[in-house]
Amino acid sequence: MSNKVLVAMVGINPWSAINSVWAAIVTQDFVPDEVHLLASGKEAVVSAHKVVSCIDLIMAKMKKNCTIEVLEVDPDDPSSSFEKACDTIDKIKKKHPEAEIALDITSGRKMETVGAIMAGYHRKALKHIFYLSINSEANRHRDCPLFMIPSSLYSSTDLLRGR
Repeated sequence: MSNKVLVAMVGINPWSAINSVWAAIVTQDFVPDEVHLLASGKEAVVSAHKVVSCIDLIMAKMKKNCTIEVLEVDPDDPSSSFEKACDTIDKIKKKHPEAEIALDITSGRKMETVGAIMAGYHRKALKHIFYLSINSEANRHRDCPLFMIPSSLYSSTDLLRGR
């Protein structure tokens, strides 16, 4: 069985990253063995550490071991996320040549997200690109766990599979 590895973008709101990881687990059946969080700037690194705590809690409840790494990308340098994502993918492929790699773009800023997607295509490595869309009617739930948001107000999609 191949390792499942999630590379996820993280912005300043930790809930978007936490909820997208949870959505990947429950709606896409993607339970990661490793998570690499690409945090866009210093504020996002703080947010990423909150995400780490929540992923740790989720994995503990699932009785699953998961290694998590936080990597900072420069929000003012679009090539930063490309280079960091390429390095991360290379490291994953070296350690686990048959890894099933997913990129979660939900929380990412546009330029960092484009860089990470380009890295995945450049390395021919991505099996999934996850995106959690939350309807604008759910704004009052912005800082809530996904299970507290009515399911009619969100959808999780694997952009490479169309579901």
